[in-house]
Amino acid sequence: MNRSSLHRLLNGQASITPRSALALEAIGWSTAEHWMRLQVAFDLARARRAA
Repeated sequence: MNRSSLHRLLNGQASITPRSALALEAIGWSTAEHWMRLQVAFDLARARRAA
């Protein structure tokens, strides 16, 4: 994961993709599954607010 991608992710300007989840896992920031669950929960909450 490059610096620009990490910056966008941390500032809420990008979603967590499977590739970024694996990159976060590789640097020791929890597991890829954890990051993907967080992204799915966020997407679901956003859809519920919009409904």
